[in-house]
Amino acid sequence: MPQVELRFIFDLYAGVRPCRLIANIPSPIVGAAERGIDLVVIRESTEGLFASMGKGVVTDTEARETLVITRKTCERLFDFSFRLAQRRKARGGRGLLTCVDKANAFKAYAFFRKMFDECAVRFSRREHRPALC
Repeated sequence: MPQVELRFIFDLYAGVRPCRLIANIPSPIVGAAERGIDLVVIRESTEGLFASMGKGVVTDTEARETLVITRKTCERLFDFSFRLAQRRKARGGRGLLTCVDKANAFKAYAFFRKMFDECAVRFSRREHRPALC
């Protein structure tokens, strides 16, 4: 998978995917045509299950991959995400940031959420107002 390998070679840790409406294509999102869409999805692109790329184990009866989440990469990802939210707010957007995870089911994602919450506190202190989360 050359696309994934390039992420590691160039240290592309944040996958940034802006969402937009396409002209003359009806949206399934109620009210989007009138109000528009203001959404950017940011996902980590070198850790999680990507970290085990090519290292999984497959037998006749099962397949296993290892999920890896590190503080270093999460802090870079969250710092990037909070700064992006700040820039979008400065341009008149809402500037909200939401973390989507499975912390209720997986310890690795509870670790991920804990670091997100720590970053939210750091950003709220910098601005002397509630965190963008």
